[in-house]
Amino acid sequence: MLFTSTTLVALVCLLSEAVTAGGGRRHQGSSLSSFVHPLIAMSRKRRRLSSDALHRVQQGHASSSLEESSIGQDAADDTIYALSSGSGKAGVAVIRISGPLSPLILQLLTTDPSTRPCSSSSSNAIPYHGLRPLPPPRQAVLRRIYDPLVGELLDQGLVMWFPSPHSFTGDDTVELHLHGSRAVIEGVFEAFRRLQNALVEGWGEVRVRFDGLRPAERGEYTRRAFENGRLDLMEVEGLADLIAADTSSQRQQAIRQMRGGLSAVYERWRHELTSALAWLEAAIDFGDDDVQNDVEEQRTMQRVRERVDALVESMERALKDNRRGEIVRSGVRVGLFGPPNAGKSSLLNALARRPAAIVSSTPGTTRDLIEVPIDLSGVPVIVTDTAGIREGGPVNDHGDGDERAAVDPVEVEGMRRSWKALKGCQIGVLVLDLSVRASGAPGDDHHGGSVKWLIEPLRDMQMDGEGPSFLLVVLNKADLQQPTGGLLARVTTAIRETMGGKWADERCETIAASCPVIDIGANLGDVHMGQLDGIDGVERALGEVVQKAVYGDPGRAGGGGLGDVDVIITRERHRVHLQSCVEALRRFKDDPSMPLDLACEELRVAVRSLGRVVGAVDVEEILDVIFRDFCIGK
Repeated sequence: MLFTSTTLVALVCLLSEAVTAGGGRRHQGSSLSSFVHPLIAMSRKRRRLSSDALHRVQQGHASSSLEESSIGQDAADDTIYALSSGSGKAGVAVIRISGPLSPLILQLLTTDPSTRPCSSSSSNAIPYHGLRPLPPPRQAVLRRIYDPLVGELLDQGLVMWFPSPHSFTGDDTVELHLHGSRAVIEGVFEAFRRLQNALVEGWGEVRVRFDGLRPAERGEYTRRAFENGRLDLMEVEGLADLIAADTSSQRQQAIRQMRGGLSAVYERWRHELTSALAWLEAAIDFGDDDVQNDVEEQRTMQRVRERVDALVESMERALKDNRRGEIVRSGVRVGLFGPPNAGKSSLLNALARRPAAIVSSTPGTTRDLIEVPIDLSGVPVIVTDTAGIREGGPVNDHGDGDERAAVDPVEVEGMRRSWKALKGCQIGVLVLDLSVRASGAPGDDHHGGSVKWLIEPLRDMQMDGEGPSFLLVVLNKADLQQPTGGLLARVTTAIRETMGGKWADERCETIAASCPVIDIGANLGDVHMGQLDGIDGVERALGEVVQKAVYGDPGRAGGGGLGDVDVIITRERHRVHLQSCVEALRRFKDDPSMPLDLACEELRVAVRSLGRVVGAVDVEEILDVIFRDFCIGK
């Protein structure tokens, strides 16, 4: 008789009971007890044999009339394996196996084939008798790893097994911590592929086929954890963010989300709304006396409205967060802009500590956008170098302006792209050359007038709800021309007149600096660190502006990361569902005469919206999008 993966678990257990009850004895060296008990719960959870088949097995009448089970056709019943550590050579490689067959596979891999009885009926069959017992749960044990069919020693390493449900996926899970060479990893995977066509022989005619053993797909381990209730949807997203984290702020935010800190806030809101909904539904269901019912309805509605008022206030405060959570995930975008040859590319290279952009004394060298990610005080920042903007040239990404101010059509397109890039930036860095004067010689403080035509497009972006919310003016090449008080005053006045005094006071900083020139052919090791001293002040000023852009409150500029309780939105998906919840609650609030049944429906809409954030309801359509971002093995 031939059975598939999980079916053997029930059969071996029942056969064991039948043999013991009938006075039979077990084979010497059998590890039946260590194999059956951890798996029987999983087998019963996933699928059962027909009662008629079970009765025949219990009576010892298992015959060829017992049909092969269809277990293994459902992907949720499969046993999956993958490399969970990074690909390529490494000191240690972690291979994870999860599913109902994982304990049996661990026994097969760790049993020396030379110690097994030679009673197989074919070359691809393995006798179950004499398999090595499983190690204690959740304990690392040193074991030799063999190819069960070939008998070859593959490696020696630590093995662990985690019985269901106390594992990452919620299923029985095995981890192999082996040496990280490609040869070892491929050898183990080849052993798995051979097992897919192998048989494990039990007593009599009972056999199992490994038809449910297969490589894992992207994010399949995490998806199983979600489906088994080990993680909610926000915790899954937090895990994905932690894997992708590059800075300390990203790590802090991801860990808080992965540990359920954000989910707890939404669940608390959801619980309070559910309680309010229950009060209204009770008022509908149990009201009988008209006069008394009206009084109770009014009291209930008043209690509900008070609770809803407090919830709406909390939710709207969360929505007015300057998109801090999303910014930390994706990075603060900073755009360098200004006239040609002002030193924007030199500033980019100095911030990046490498020659990311070509630097030349010829104006207009930069024609296209160059982006460089950096870490400023734990906050991810994406700095964009843009093409130099000439006075009279295009003043937006539509090309409005006098194109004759440019040298050629390529430069015109570069200027358009510069304005378009600034639309998506949270911070603009205007770079001006202190050594330039109107006639081309040093010493003429003309910048006050020149700033206006560079700032006016930013004002227009602000009116459309786009563009930088903060501005840092860098007066570059201070080593060639020291800035005067009159120059700084004129620059500040031009910005205040263009953007408004309050905006200039709260959102604009000005600094004089001398950015080092790091040529494209230079390595950082070739640059004397004294040359980088001029960038320190710019970095500090930019870091302060970044903190303001992220935290909003300047008083928290030096505070610790983004793990604060008021940061509860880290993705656009969260914002959309929370906004939907607030809109439903506002419809309820704004209509004092709303009938109870309609009020209940608005609260249900709000509860469902919050449930979608944590994955409690109606999220099937977004699961594939979320899990495909995971690597294979996670």
